[in-house]
Amino acid sequence: TGWYLPTVAELYTIYQNKDVVDASLSKAGGSTFGKSWYWSCCQYPSNDNNAWVLDFTNGYVYKSSKSTNSDYVCSVRAFN
Repeated sequence: TGWYLPTVAELYTIYQNKDVVDASLSKAGGSTFGKSWYWSCCQYPSNDNNAWVLDFTNGYVYKSSKSTNSDYVCSVRAFN
């Protein structure tokens, strides 16, 4: 329990700290982030068929079609 798709702002924070996050993931035996696009939980406001994605190549945010795009997801876990 406690897993969710991050907001665009949370994804951007992960992107900004990608090297440290990747090093931690590697040490724990997990997969690292590639230079891919990752879905956020944030729907595009004027069209509910689109959502925001973050490009881990350059940190840009784009809208993307939910039905035709096969970007990655990065689930995060809530912690206290």
